[in-house]
Amino acid sequence: MINLKEIIIGFTEEKQQQFISYLDKKNKRKDAKDIQLVNLLRTDALSSKEICIKIYGKENKTALHALRKRLFDSIINFTANTNLKEESSVDMQLITYILSARTFLQKGQIAIGYKVLNKAEIIAKEYQLFTILNEIHHSKIQYSYMNQFINLDEPITIFRENQQQYLLEEELILLTVKLEKLYKK
Repeated sequence: MINLKEIIIGFTEEKQQQFISYLDKKNKRKDAKDIQLVNLLRTDALSSKEICIKIYGKENKTALHALRKRLFDSIINFTANTNLKEESSVDMQLITYILSARTFLQKGQIAIGYKVLNKAEIIAKEYQLFTILNEIHHSKIQYSYMNQFINLDEPITIFRENQQQYLLEEELILLTVKLEKLYKK
């Protein structure tokens, strides 16, 4: 079972308040019990049975399980939304470009779609964002059949070169983690 108390206590006091505010805005009903559960988890060291009795007035394992599941889903959504707000604006801009380009390409607006992908590619190369470049190249290859001016070998070659760069970056990250682990011993 997922330890919700550990997750909630792991939030800073400010994040806990933001999460409660998030739940309050999300709740359509005024008798929702998720905020009550969060407050019990934040402050009390109660057993599941005791939490059940405080929230429902009686032992109701099924209802508590459903409440805990909804609260966990809310934690995931809150964390994702918070991280998206804090995410690099360049990354978000490029993801927006890719999604827009794919929409244009799906509608048969090839010139516009490729123009947006090319713009995204220039920015992604500048910041060495190999994962995003992978998505850009994948999109170019996927829709190349619609563009009579593209020689399929060229985007495939560029895609494979980027994959090599991506793999090198991943190896560097793995090596860094191993060195940090050795250093901490």
